[in-house]
Amino acid sequence: MIARLLLFALWLAACLVPVQGEAQPHARRVLVLWDSSVTPRWHETFAHAMLEMPLNRLGYIAEPLDVAAPLPDPASFADARAVVVWLQQDSVPDPENAMAFLRAATARGLNFVLIGEPGFLRRRGGGEIPLDEANAIFGPAGFALGETYVRLTFDVEVERREPAMFEYERPLDLPVAPFAVWRPASARTASALVLRRQGRADTESHVVMTGPKGGLAASGFSHFFEPEYRRRQWRIDPFEFLARSLGESDAPVPDTTTLAGRRIYFSHIDGDGWRNVTEIRPWNRQRKLSAEVVLDEIIAPAPDLPVTLAPIAADLHPDWCGTQEGRRIAVRAFALPQVEVGSHTWTHPFDWPFFERADSNEIEKAIAGRYPGCQEKAAWYATIANRVSQRLFGATRARKLEAAFDGQYGAAGAYNTPRAYALKPYALDDEIAGAAAYIETLAPAGKKVRIVQWSGNTQPSARTIEATEQAGLRHINGGDTRFDREFDSVSYVAPIGRRVGSGWQIHAASSNENTYTDLWTDRFFGFRDWTETVERTGAPRRLAPVNLYYHIYSGEKEAALQALRDNLAFARGLELAPVAASHYAEIATGFYAARIVRAGADAWRIENRGALSTVRFDPPHDAAGIDLARSAGVLGYRRDAGALYVALDPASAAPVVARGAGGAALPALVHSRWNVRELVRTETGFSFAAGGFGAGDMVWRVAPGKSYALSIDGRAIGTLLASASGELAFSLPAAPGRRVQASLREALP
Repeated sequence: MIARLLLFALWLAACLVPVQGEAQPHARRVLVLWDSSVTPRWHETFAHAMLEMPLNRLGYIAEPLDVAAPLPDPASFADARAVVVWLQQDSVPDPENAMAFLRAATARGLNFVLIGEPGFLRRRGGGEIPLDEANAIFGPAGFALGETYVRLTFDVEVERREPAMFEYERPLDLPVAPFAVWRPASARTASALVLRRQGRADTESHVVMTGPKGGLAASGFSHFFEPEYRRRQWRIDPFEFLARSLGESDAPVPDTTTLAGRRIYFSHIDGDGWRNVTEIRPWNRQRKLSAEVVLDEIIAPAPDLPVTLAPIAADLHPDWCGTQEGRRIAVRAFALPQVEVGSHTWTHPFDWPFFERADSNEIEKAIAGRYPGCQEKAAWYATIANRVSQRLFGATRARKLEAAFDGQYGAAGAYNTPRAYALKPYALDDEIAGAAAYIETLAPAGKKVRIVQWSGNTQPSARTIEATEQAGLRHINGGDTRFDREFDSVSYVAPIGRRVGSGWQIHAASSNENTYTDLWTDRFFGFRDWTETVERTGAPRRLAPVNLYYHIYSGEKEAALQALRDNLAFARGLELAPVAASHYAEIATGFYAARIVRAGADAWRIENRGALSTVRFDPPHDAAGIDLARSAGVLGYRRDAGALYVALDPASAAPVVARGAGGAALPALVHSRWNVRELVRTETGFSFAAGGFGAGDMVWRVAPGKSYALSIDGRAIGTLLASASGELAFSLPAAPGRRVQASLREALP
């Protein structure tokens, strides 16, 4: 017996020893080339809007690199998996620079993916890159560009179309757009769409191809875009296209949608409209504020659903626009256990980039206090800015300053002012740390502001994000995810965040009521359509958590308030893991930081993951299941939404996830409403710590028919009996604001 145990121990140790040559982290970074001379901001590119979310879903991090600037050495990205080119013009400022980068990247073995025009084959001053030089890059990826270009397409026929790859959201429009002739350069390249003019073999073009070292979706065949209304849809399946183009990987995927086997739910409220008097009867006769309506009708009746409430400090502070009534409402709300305290800044900047301008401080100092911001006549801002700038800077420079407002301030559908309140000059410290410090004075002792919710155009600079993180605060907003009849494409599901400088801005996981109500001008019932986005981002792939995000001004209108009630009722009917918004932001931050390192045969160690506590195996890599005997720091696993979700113990610094069938008899978490941690398995049962919102509903997998005695915080509760399939389902009593210790010991039936 001892000899057998020794052999088992040796075998287990061998499995957990890193495989020689495979100790490097799984390559998760995808270098994406974009051109700021055509599209000035990364977040306005198709690559960010359409491609980054599918990359995130597959576990990859998009690293934008601007071809209008000197490109770095690809060797500086040790964890790079591939390089993607998706440009919006057929030439770049320095094609030799781009070619040199791509040659170096493919020489290092990076996969190469091309969507649309190559962009680096033509010099803007005239002249073209030789075709053989281009094909030296394309060839290793599995495709080649020919000399023929098909301009007349009236008689083009479809030679081959792969249903699993093409016509994902939008069918092929006939006649097709003009196209270059592309051909496979490898026997392993698979063609998903092949076109040819009738009777013209020389025009045969494989316009969508994938292979083990890259992929191609030629211009006109990757997606549909209608510029007037800016509507878009995929023609290719972006998930399948990228999975094939980036190459096979059996590594687990860091997942931000799921916690303890359930879909994450979080809710956050921006403080806009705090001081607005509701229009809803009978409260309008009492001059009741919208903030109090939301508190009494939405927040307080839902102790089981956490919400992060983020006022604007200027709406509360007595030296700005605050009133005693407004502060009283904040104190009441912050005292509730389900309410997390957030900040929506001090003065509610609308246009964050404005405050990065060299002359913004001069304008701000001249204007501060010169318009009645508390009466919200912000349109006066631009008028005063013009008068003051003429007096201070002269007519010529004043015209330049005024031009900065054109198209942004005073225009229909645009902001009238760079920020809501300008009683004093703008100061970054006030907006972030100062606002948090003041808002905390209205919260119970020890209850801190945990998160900043970006205001306005939600485009903070790298300097602003750095100041937020140095203040110890998480941050969220931007993205505006919708996926419904009006926004009928998966391309409107935002990525987890966007690159800003050396850091990341974390996006909200859903849009707020503003986009459903024509910018709060009409269709005030429109937010009830939020449920469609929740459903479509939940299946067949789980693309996002459930995020109920809205503003205080929803308390003004009866239709808007009823939409909130309906949405809460819908959410309560789902199987969710509710968390605070700051917790989700920590999970999302962990996605970008996580390292996945091979730790043996079919085993991986998850490092530097922060609060991220789920990894996922997609088909076909989910078939083997999870070997709990070889894993460490794993709570359990569950098949759901077409994948295998593995719950990691938040208390484990570097859990190991091993695939296989071992340890099937060990207790394992299937799913839980509460966050579970510190799992200890013993010969006679198991114990864990848990906490959350509402009742602690959970299901564990144990030996079929076995009985367990349950105790909570050392107090005996009762005996539980596992089902014939081995499921042990129970619910821990609600314990607002604290974590409990649960113990289950085997008991006689």
